[in-house]
Amino acid sequence: MVEPTSCSTSSSFPPSPDCTQDRTDVSSQGKAEGANSAQLLNSTLEIQTLQILNSSDDCILVLDLTGCILFVNRGGQTFLGTENSRPFLNTFWTEFWQQSEQQAASDAIARAAAGEVFSFEGYRSTPRGEARCWHTKISPIHGVDGRVERLLCIARDITEHKQIKASGEQAEEKLRESEDRYQAIVNQAVTGVARVDLAGRLTLVNQKYCDITGYSADELYQRRMQDITHPEDLPRNIELFTRMLTEGTPFEIEKRYIRKDGSIVWVNNSLYVICDRHSQPQSVVAIALDITERKRREAHGAFLSEIGEDFSRFSTANEIMQAIGAKIGAYLQITTCNFADVDVTHGQVTVHHGWSSPDVPSTVGTFCLSQYLRPEFERASQAGETVV
Repeated sequence: MVEPTSCSTSSSFPPSPDCTQDRTDVSSQGKAEGANSAQLLNSTLEIQTLQILNSSDDCILVLDLTGCILFVNRGGQTFLGTENSRPFLNTFWTEFWQQSEQQAASDAIARAAAGEVFSFEGYRSTPRGEARCWHTKISPIHGVDGRVERLLCIARDITEHKQIKASGEQAEEKLRESEDRYQAIVNQAVTGVARVDLAGRLTLVNQKYCDITGYSADELYQRRMQDITHPEDLPRNIELFTRMLTEGTPFEIEKRYIRKDGSIVWVNNSLYVICDRHSQPQSVVAIALDITERKRREAHGAFLSEIGEDFSRFSTANEIMQAIGAKIGAYLQITTCNFADVDVTHGQVTVHHGWSSPDVPSTVGTFCLSQYLRPEFERASQAGETVV
C-alpha cells in the first residue's frame, strides 16, 4: 500500500542561545525554534492520523473534488481488490463501481463537493467476480478558509448484512404464507380453534370459535382465555394448563364459557402445546367443541331420574308433589310450582297441591280462570300444548 510521503525532521535542534547575544538574535532564534516545533508537531499528527486510518477495516479514501483518488488506507485495498494500491492513485473513483452504480457515485461526489454529506449503497465486483455491497458516505473536507478542498470517502462492506436481512425477509414471508395457510385451514374447521400465548391471551381464532363465544375475532384478541371461562371452572383449567406447559402433556376439559351476551355455553376443549425449535413452549392450541346441547340432555335425564326416585320413595300425593315441585323449581329456577285442575266450562282453576319457595305465599285454592292464566296460556292449554 502507498502511504503519503511523511515530512522529514532533523534529529537535532539548534544550540541554546548565548547570553551575550542581543535581543534581535534571541528573537530570530526563538522564531526558528517555534517553526521547527510546529513542523515536528504536524509531522507527528500526520503519522498518528495515518495510523488511525490504517487501523480501520473500513475503506477510507481521500479524493479531490473531481473524484480522483489521492489516498487509500489498508482497508481500502479490500475495496479495490488489491494488496498494492499504488496503481490506483490518481484514478477516478467512480470507475470502480458497476455501470449501474456509477451515476450514483458521480452524484455523491458532486454533492459532497458542494458541501453536503451524502450516503448511498452500491455493488462492486471483486477481481474474482464476486459482487459485494458497500455502504458509502462521502463528506467534504474544508480548508482553513472554509472552502471544500478534498473529499473523505468511507465505505463499509455490508454484503453479509444484506444477505442476513434478505434471509430474514424471506423467512418472514414464508412465515406469513404459513400463517395464511394455517388460518385458511383453521377457518374451514367445523370445531372452534383458538391459539393462545403462554399467558392465555388469544392470538388466533376461527369463525366457529367466534360463534361459540359470541365475540368477534378482534374482541377476542383483546381478551384472555381466563376472561371468558366460567369462574367455577377456572381453577381446574389453570391447573391443567400450567401442568401442560411444564410437562408437555396435552389435556382435555369440559368447561363453561361466558358468552358476550352473558349466557353460558358448554365446551369440550382439547389443548396442545406448541414448542419452538429448542423444545420450549411457545403457544397453545385449543380445539373447542360446543357440547351445550349434550349437557342439556344429560341434565334432563338426571332430572327425570331424580323425579322417578321421588315417586318410588314417597307414598302420599302431597309428599310427592312437594318433592317434585321443589326439584322443578330448582331446575327451572322458579319460585312457585302448582299442580292444578282447569275447569274451562266454569272458568275456574283449582290448585290442589303446590310448592313455593320459602319467601312466596302458598297459592293452593280456587281461582278465576281469567285471573290465573293469561289468554295465550289458556289457548295453548286448550290446544294441548306445553307452556313454559
